[in-house]
Amino acid sequence: SKQPLHFGTIRVKSRYFPGSAEQVSTAKGFIGLEDTQPGAGAITITMHGAGGVASGAPRGANWTRYMQSAVYQHGNSHDKTFSDLGPTVNAAEAFNLYEIDWTSTAVTISVNGKVARRVAGTGSVPQKPLFVRLHARSTEWNSMAEGAAFESYIAEFSFTPAQ
Repeated sequence: SKQPLHFGTIRVKSRYFPGSAEQVSTAKGFIGLEDTQPGAGAITITMHGAGGVASGAPRGANWTRYMQSAVYQHGNSHDKTFSDLGPTVNAAEAFNLYEIDWTSTAVTISVNGKVARRVAGTGSVPQKPLFVRLHARSTEWNSMAEGAAFESYIAEFSFTPAQ
C-alpha cells in the first residue's frame, strides 16, 4: 500500500516531453507530494510541453526552460508560481535533477542545484504527511489525435527523511 511521507528531500532525475510543439503542447508532468484530505496540502513541480499554455503563465513561456510550482495547505491559495530556469536547463533535451526539500517551516525547490523557489512559514508549508506524485498526462486527453503520444522519463528517484 502507499505510505505518506513527512518532511524530507525528494530528488528526481527526469526529462520531459522531447519533440515539436505540435507533438507535445498538451503534455503536463508532475513531481511532488499531495493529499486530498482536508488541511493536507501539496507541493508540486509541474512541467509543460513546448507550446503548452498554463493559466497565469507568462505569455510565450519556453516550457523547455520554465516550470510551474505550487506550495500550499488545502483551503488556502494554491500560490502557483512560474520560474524561468535559465539557459543551462532544457527539460526536453536533457535529464535534470529536480529537488524538493520539505521541512516544517520551509519548502525549497531546486533544479540542478539552483534554487528556483522557496516558501517559508507554517501557514503556507504543508504540515501533514503527503503522498508522492510522479506522472505525466495530456491536458487534452479527450481530444488527442488517434496514435498521438508524448514521452517523459524518470531516471532516478530518492527520498531522504528529514533528520
